[in-house]
Amino acid sequence: MRRAISLAAATIVTAILSAAATGPARSAATLCVGTNPGCFSTIAAALDVAQDGDTIAIGPGNFAGGVTVLKSVQLVGSGAGASTIEGGGPVLTIGALEGADQPTVSIRRVTITGGFNTPRPSRSPRAAEVYGSRRAPATRPARRCRSLRAS
Repeated sequence: MRRAISLAAATIVTAILSAAATGPARSAATLCVGTNPGCFSTIAAALDVAQDGDTIAIGPGNFAGGVTVLKSVQLVGSGAGASTIEGGGPVLTIGALEGADQPTVSIRRVTITGGFNTPRPSRSPRAAEVYGSRRAPATRPARRCRSLRAS
């Protein structure tokens, strides 16, 4: 009987400690990129600390491309005429080529421009790459990327 009570007490203590260690569920955060105090200076830096479900608010200005997005986030600019992601080759890559779990990414109110990849053996060059979860990569045809404006 004592053994059963001790085992039950140990189970309850373990459950309480496990619940305390995990804490309450995390709510989605909004991270900013720009020149305001507390904001990240690059989109890549914000993506490094972002978690699935977060929003990355991109302030006015031009920001470096060549960024790979591996988390399910929202990228929201200050307006297509105000926030620009440019350069890199490609400007944005969403997902990983052979990744099992691909992110879901929403991009709004930003201009994407100026990216280009050099030709790769046995594949045509790409201006932007988006990888699907169960199929071959879904890509846009290669050419100098003029501007891609998200409303």
